[in-house]
Amino acid sequence: MAYTAKLEGEPVTVALFDHPSNPVPMTAFTMGYPDSPFAYLSATMNLHRKPVKLEAGQSFAIKYRIAVWDGEVSRETVEALYREFVR
Repeated sequence: MAYTAKLEGEPVTVALFDHPSNPVPMTAFTMGYPDSPFAYLSATMNLHRKPVKLEAGQSFAIKYRIAVWDGEVSRETVEALYREFVR
């Protein structure tokens, strides 16, 4: 997911990527208000709804990537960085 908002009057773009190797897909959402400095990105695996059970000695690892750009970037730019991340 990616979101563009203004920071001190200038656009910035933030993207959050979920790796397909993660054991549970990320559920993501964004929230923002026009002409407001507030923007919110969230990622959850909803483990409270469907727990992942681990046995003693097992591990649990997840991969996310966060990218931040000065300015507004194209969907293609975000997609290219995501493709590089999952390779």
